[in-house]
Amino acid sequence: MSSRSMPWDGARIVPMVVLDDAHSVTGVIDALLLGGISVIEIGLRTPVALEAIALAAEHGGITVAAGTLTRPEQVWHAIDAGASFGLAPSSTHLVMEAALAANWPFVPAIATVTEAHSALDRGFTFQKVYPADLLGAEKFARSIGAVLPDIKLLPSGGVSESNLESYLREPNVFAVTGSWIAPQELISAGDFGEIARRALRANDIASSCG
Repeated sequence: MSSRSMPWDGARIVPMVVLDDAHSVTGVIDALLLGGISVIEIGLRTPVALEAIALAAEHGGITVAAGTLTRPEQVWHAIDAGASFGLAPSSTHLVMEAALAANWPFVPAIATVTEAHSALDRGFTFQKVYPADLLGAEKFARSIGAVLPDIKLLPSGGVSESNLESYLREPNVFAVTGSWIAPQELISAGDFGEIARRALRANDIASSCG
């Protein structure tokens, strides 16, 4: 899945959000855009997630990803809702095959070299590392790069402002994803100003990494 342009091309940060109120996605998107971030991952972890994806897709100005895809039917639901690409916490055969059948940009997650190789054999050169913090963080990315240099990684799990730079300086890391920019507590409190500030700081760090 690397021979064509991908929706995440050029993005270094993909903020992941979990929403209890679908309509709050508008405030989150506006805050991210103020901070210079134009991609959002909406996790399918609440009943309103698909509605939020649809609202985000209608908003415009931001690329919308559906996250936490664990069942093949979720791939089709996310596509119908308007998501430009999908992300998963694993690399199960059924979900990967659904994405391939739909010809839909998709990033499966891996936690071992064997999983990485198996996903690569199916054509997935972009892969998420989850949970990155428990797998050794940037050291894990280096170990994958040493044996499977064609894979580009998206660390997830424990990513924060404090370790953002160390991840993004790894040559085989194309971006990171995490919830520290727009956590549920800030969204619930309507503190979109703080979300914008966190987005701006993260974007500044990412820009310094080239």
